[in-house]
Amino acid sequence: MIKPLKGFPGILVIAALTLSPMAIAAEEDSWLDATTLENWNTAGGEIPIAPEQEADNFEYCQQAIRAAQMPEDEAVLDAGWQLYGPIQLYGDTTVITGMANTDGMCRPMAHQAFVFTDGEFAGTLSPLPMYSRTDGNLFAINLIQADYLRGAYQRYEPTDALCCPSAEAYLFFTIEEQNGESVVFPEGAIL
Repeated sequence: MIKPLKGFPGILVIAALTLSPMAIAAEEDSWLDATTLENWNTAGGEIPIAPEQEADNFEYCQQAIRAAQMPEDEAVLDAGWQLYGPIQLYGDTTVITGMANTDGMCRPMAHQAFVFTDGEFAGTLSPLPMYSRTDGNLFAINLIQADYLRGAYQRYEPTDALCCPSAEAYLFFTIEEQNGESVVFPEGAIL
């Protein structure tokens, strides 16, 4: 919308409506609201390619990026993701986190958690990339056993401030063999 600035007829003010990822997420149902979860991971699946981003905030967020240390890291980098956060290891299971961008405070945006067994990709902990400070954001991963882990997700109501989600959801995952390949399965209900 364009309108003259009150008291200054020669100056126009342009107002634009933009939706943040939070506003968009609040408008849509989350996959975490499903009564039954269909597994988005498949045996022998490929690491998802990082989504393209309009802007790249990594130049001033170098402290948020982790250098590759393992072959699993290299596989995530090859799919276009930047590494962040710690590597989690338990037996032959490795969990790596990657992001496609950061926000202005260097928080991960368009991020994902990748699970590997014996160096082979077994799946992700969300069907879609996640965004910090939005509904469904994965904020903690607990690798409890080599074949059992838990994801903790932030749940926002439309009236919640970005700083403060009103709830959390927990989902447990198992790693099982299917057709000779390891695959991550969401297990049971979302708590």
